[in-house]
Amino acid sequence: MRPQDLTLRCYAEQQADCLWVTVCVDLCLAAQGKTYREARQKLNQQIKEYVFDALAG
Repeated sequence: MRPQDLTLRCYAEQQADCLWVTVCVDLCLAAQGKTYREARQKLNQQIKEYVFDALAG
């Protein structure tokens, strides 16, 4: 299986005016940011690092 073939369940929710939380349910990862875009980018980076580490080990 290649990393780009993964399907992961993720969601985002706005907690306050300037706080977004994104969660990847399947990998138990979460990130937050001031905007949806920032939170999503942080979560995407965490997912990439998680998958890279899993495949490297």
